[in-house]
Amino acid sequence: MSKETIKIKRLLTDLIKQIAQEKTELIKDENEGDRIATKAEALARLIWKKALGYQEVDPKTQMLEVFKPDKDMIALIYDRMEGKAGIGDISGQGDNIPRKISDLNKQKLNKLATDVRSDDNS
Repeated sequence: MSKETIKIKRLLTDLIKQIAQEKTELIKDENEGDRIATKAEALARLIWKKALGYQEVDPKTQMLEVFKPDKDMIALIYDRMEGKAGIGDISGQGDNIPRKISDLNKQKLNKLATDVRSDDNS
């Protein structure tokens, strides 16, 4: 990754963090009343809502819509709370897990193809 790409990624991350702290979002709380919160809090609340599933009335049809829990949001919360397994250097030589798995899969597929060809020639 070039130094320029790294700079751009850091800048984007910094800007996202700044925007996340802006207090611009209205939170409707039945217990505490309506209040203004950060974008980060609003996003976290939306993620929780989708993870748990929710119901709302469609303003056009006035019908109650039921939204089932979203597995992706559940996984996101779980990863944030429990800590996502890192993918990093496991050998000390710069080889990472995805590359090792990819190499092993290539070897297995090549062996399988070789075995199939030798069976066909028999």
